[in-house]
Formats: sequence, C-alpha cells, structure tokens
Amino acid sequence: MRHKIFIFVLLGVLFMNPFAYADDGPDYWQDIDFHAPLDIEILKTESADGVQLDFLRYTSHEAEGKPVRVYAIYGRPENQPREKKLPGLLHIHGGGQTAYPNAVLFYAKRGYAALTFDWTGPTDERGPEITTVLTPSARDSLGPDFASSRIWNTVAMARRGLTLIESRPEVDPGRLGVTGISWGGFTTWLVNGTDRRLKVAVPIYGIGTIGKTEIDDSTKSLLQPLAFAPYQSGPVCFLNGSNDFFGHMGMAEDVWPLLKDDSRRSVTPNENHGTSLATREAGIRWLDHYLMDGPDLPSAPSLRIRDNGDQPTATVTAPGASRCRLFYAFGDRPSPFLYWNGEEMKQTGAAFERAVPNLDPGQTVRVYAFAVYPDGLALSTPMAELKPSDFGANAHRIPRTDSLFDPAQDAAEAWYRSWLDGENRFEGFDPRHEIGASVIDGRPCLQLYQPVETGAAFQILLRAPRCPRRQAVGTDLLSVEINVAEVSSVQIGVYQQDQENIHTTSPATFTPGISERAGWTTILARPSDFHTKDGASPATFDEILEIGLALRFPAKAVPEIGNIRWGH
Repeated sequence: MRHKIFIFVLLGVLFMNPFAYADDGPDYWQDIDFHAPLDIEILKTESADGVQLDFLRYTSHEAEGKPVRVYAIYGRPENQPREKKLPGLLHIHGGGQTAYPNAVLFYAKRGYAALTFDWTGPTDERGPEITTVLTPSARDSLGPDFASSRIWNTVAMARRGLTLIESRPEVDPGRLGVTGISWGGFTTWLVNGTDRRLKVAVPIYGIGTIGKTEIDDSTKSLLQPLAFAPYQSGPVCFLNGSNDFFGHMGMAEDVWPLLKDDSRRSVTPNENHGTSLATREAGIRWLDHYLMDGPDLPSAPSLRIRDNGDQPTATVTAPGASRCRLFYAFGDRPSPFLYWNGEEMKQTGAAFERAVPNLDPGQTVRVYAFAVYPDGLALSTPMAELKPSDFGANAHRIPRTDSLFDPAQDAAEAWYRSWLDGENRFEGFDPRHEIGASVIDGRPCLQLYQPVETGAAFQILLRAPRCPRRQAVGTDLLSVEINVAEVSSVQIGVYQQDQENIHTTSPATFTPGISERAGWTTILARPSDFHTKDGASPATFDEILEIGLALRFPAKAVPEIGNIRWGH
C-alpha cells in the first residue's frame, strides 16, 4: 500500500536563485552592514507590570537614499541585577498591525528582553510619530525588485532589531530568539534562515505564499519559507491551525523535510488563524528551553500507517503523551476547506493506535494526530493522505450523520473561536477565553469559560457542514440546543463559501427569541429565518459550510451548548 505524506520538495527553487548565496543560505541582504550604528532615539519611557518600556526609533538601512527610521518598543524586567543577563527575543507582528506594548510586556514579564517594531508603515489610523516611514514601493507585498519590496525591507529591519537587542548591556548576545505571527511568522522563517545569531524560532501560522505581483513566479519563490527551510539557524517550533487560510498545512509538509535541526510542530484542529492553549504552550516552552535552560519538549510524535489487510491503521509514537487524538478529514480540497473529525486513540505503552475510517469507496482521507501531554502542551504529527485504493472492500465505512455537534462524542476542538471583543493574540492569551467539553448535571455540553467579570461577547464557529458525512442534503431544519441562566442575546449565522476565495462570505443571520425561563431550550430554524445584510435568505442548507454562534451574556450567566443537528 502506498501513502502520500504531502512531500513536494521544490528543490529546483534552490538552484534557480540569481542572487548570491552564503555558505549557509541565500544572502539577499549582503549589502547591509548589520552592525552599523543604530542612532537610537528614545521617544519616551514607561513602567507597566514590573516592566520598563522604551518607545524608540533606530536606523535600519537606506531606502532610495534615505535612512529608514524604525519605530519600535523595547521591554525588559525592571530591577534586573546587572550580573544576570537576559535572553533577547525579537517579535514580528502580523500584517496590517504595528508595534504594540502588549507584545513585549508578555515576554518581558517572563524574563526576556523583547523588541517589537512597526513594519507596516503609515496608515490612516496611525500618525507618523508611531510608525516606520517607508517608501510607497516598500509598502507593497512585493515590488518590482527585492530591495523595494516589503518583505526585503521587513527582514532588514528585523535583523537590525536583533542588533539593537544584542547591544543592550543587560542582554546575553548568545541567547537570541525570534517569533512572529501571520506575515510576521512568514518573515520569521526568512530571518531565522539568514541570521546566524539566532538560537531558536517560533513562527506562528505564517508559512504561506506571496500573492499576485509583478515579479515572475521563479523569482518570487526565492523569498518564501521553502527557500530558507534548509538554512534555519535556530531550531523551529511551528504553531498553526489546521484550517489556516495563510499557513496551509500542505505548505508546512513541503517545508518540514528540509529542516536540518531539532524541530516541533503543534497544529490545533479546525482552527483558522488561531491556536489553542495547548499549542501556545508548546511555543512558549520551546523558547524557554533554548533561551532560559528550561526543560526540553518531548520528542516529536511520529505517524505511521499500517496496512492491516482491508483496513489501514494509524500508529502514533509519542513518549510521555497522556492521550492522543486522531484527526481525519474527507475529500481532496485544500486544507482550509476541510473539517477534521477527532477520535481518541488507544494507548499501548508509548504508542497509540486507531483504524482510519473511510466514508465511501471513492473518498480520499487525510490524517494527522495531536498528542497531548500531562503538563498542558500538545504536539502534532505530519499529515498523511490515503487514497481510495488504500482501503479494501471490507474496510470500515463511517456512516453519514445528521449530527453537526454531539457533545457526548465531539470534543471542543470541533469549534474554533472568532475575534468578537478584540484580537485573540498569542501574547497575553487569557485562559478564560477557552471552551471545553463538559458534563453538567449529567448532561454533556460545550462550556464557555467566562472571559471577563462583567459579561462578554463570544463567537464560536463550527466547520462540521464542510464534512461530506455531515453536510445537509435536502433538509430544511436546523436544531440548536442551548442552556441560558439569564436572558442572553443569541445570534446564529450560516456561512456559504465564496467559490473564488478560501474565506466564507458574510453570514445570513437569525436572532431567535430566548425565553426568560432559565434552562435548556431548543432553537429550530429554517433557511427562510436567516437573512443577509441585503435581506436575502439561503434557498436551502445544502451549500452551508459553517455555522456560527454569537453570544452576549451578563456576568455569571455563561451559556452552554448541547446538540446541534439537521432536523429534529
């Protein structure tokens, strides 16, 4: 039996480069003196939560004959003994964002000297006093040449930021790391692939591709993580969501075989541009291990598919894991379009096993495993693909179902969270924003952990209608069970897919009336109950790919979610 592990190693990219290569990787920044004077200007200094914050500017490099003055925030613990040197951490924000104090506060409170910098440049929302001034061409995703592109300039600013960190007297220059989110995660691969000063890297859902530009594909590919994967300076721990619109799982599978050093990954199931606490914990522990002599992470779990006659069996080796869940998705669509069904694997020593189910004889199945450890972190395996020919005539066929969410069977990872009351960032993530499967008064349910003391807005989305076994076929009724202790605002949204885009369209929404009577209630809705902003209703539920619940509730009245299904 043959199994495809999503390894499409584009080695040709590495031999098409018209630019100079150093012995240890591509060098498109060779004309920059990374140890030149920084001309640091402290704009102001503040104190917050035991951290000193310096708001400053430094000179990165020249663009079109003018120095690029970078706006940045540097944070370090106050009252740090002179004899105790701090590890240094560079933070790279995501697209459309800027340098936020919270990014460095989070790490400085953990004992790091941290720097974040603005690479977005001027916007209508921010004045020039808190932005990095860039030429118009340098603000494009990729300009007509590398030196005028946003990517090239961002890497230059990042590497000069490392120079600033290592120049501080309280920093140990031998302990430098980098982490970034989204486009910052993308850039983390490039910075870690070119700067030998780095000892560790944590890119977060950033491994995507450059979109349409004026540069041809062969040249464009030279500034993507794949081209820099073999040259990573610090060991990499990649954090992602299985359905990330930017950090596609398949792209990670292309990059992973090229890494030459210690590496881990943690991919939260069914998340899009977000991760669970267990995944975040893996990234934090990775930084602490390499920069603070913290404990090592468990070895990377491995996935093997065995042919047991008609029925393929997944075997995961994950020493130290307390449990392991097998996730499988049906169909050939790209990873952002999938729904990952989860099942517990049976443990035998350090190994976990479970048969891989199939839906029908013509269905491709993708598989990966998520190993959870007693100390709260989770690591994931590579992804495997099984073709219909891998399943024999007597293989286990999982039945189709009208159930979209059964709290007795489906864990909390069936859902993903959306940003309703502010951004759900890696830094300072509040554990009370978590959701979890629970049993209350003998009834299985999904419980929302209260995020604030005075009430909250919470939005969660369910991808289950994307799964071929759970899609609506000819039904005109949606049933949602919910338990509210007080009158709450509940809005249900159904999302159709924009066929030209990986994102869903704006939802058609329905706001049911909720009885003042406390307790469980069942909401029944038909397609005609849902309306878009333009007043249109879906004709049927057949093309619905996501269901969302937007909940607003007072303090100490956190609702619980029960069964969700098509029909009664």
